[in-house]
Amino acid sequence: MNQQRNLEFKVGIVSLMAIILLILGISFGRGLGVSVTQKTIKFRFDNSGGIQISNPIVVNGVKRGVVTLVKNDNGGVYIEGTIDDLSDLKSDAKAEITILEITGGKKIEINPGLSPEKFNPNLEIPGVTRADLTTLINQGGDMLNNIHSLIVKLDTISSSLAEITSNQRFISNFNSAVQNATDILQMTRLLLVENTNNIELTLSNLRILSSDLVKITNKNEPKLDSLINQLDLTLKNSGKLITRADTSLIALNSILDNVNNITNEIKQGEGLATKIIYDKNFSSRLDSTLTVLFDFLTMVKQHGVNINFRLGTRP
Repeated sequence: MNQQRNLEFKVGIVSLMAIILLILGISFGRGLGVSVTQKTIKFRFDNSGGIQISNPIVVNGVKRGVVTLVKNDNGGVYIEGTIDDLSDLKSDAKAEITILEITGGKKIEINPGLSPEKFNPNLEIPGVTRADLTTLINQGGDMLNNIHSLIVKLDTISSSLAEITSNQRFISNFNSAVQNATDILQMTRLLLVENTNNIELTLSNLRILSSDLVKITNKNEPKLDSLINQLDLTLKNSGKLITRADTSLIALNSILDNVNNITNEIKQGEGLATKIIYDKNFSSRLDSTLTVLFDFLTMVKQHGVNINFRLGTRP
């Protein structure tokens, strides 16, 4: 009876150890660690990329931990994991979700960064998702659809070209256009051949003319400078003359104002000049007096003057 119990006890111990080893094997096989020194690390991705809990986390290709949480959060995907050490991660660390094996599986690859500052474990590491085989296959399917559409369009274009080329009128017009272009090219070539000497002579004359212009410019440059200086001096003197003319005009304007004032005074005054110029009665009397005086002088000139002159007594 005791032997039976001992046997059962041994079988139980062996079975328990086998179960423990099986659990440990499965855990290690799936990347689950049981280290007490592991720390939590956080990631933020646009999409999960097919990552699942227990997928490995690697740093520069070396497995360092496993994924423990995947959930949607604020329009993205929030992922947590455990990692054995954070001391080699920097503040500019990045992460990406890539293929674990060609047959399937995903992993989070961490690039530790190059910044001198250490990574803060309270912050999230930003990440991107690499295209996997499934994505590439889907993109290949889309590409095939686009290729099929392109082939259909090319077929339509080729049909249109075939229809155009089968049109005799189009072919005739095209041949005519090609022939006209050929004739123009031949005429142009013939024109160039016939006028090669003239063109060369023209170019030679242009070179000679350019050289002569340079020589004339160099030869007359001092004269031009002197002429420019004289023109500048003339302009300065002209400016002075204009200033003097302005002064003279101002003086003349003042004289005209004085003459105008004198004229107004004569016109509005009561002197002899005013009466002679503006008083018609006085002018008439003066004219009559001058007429009488003229007649008297004429008579004196013709008959003389008989003067009876006495001094001291009356007649």
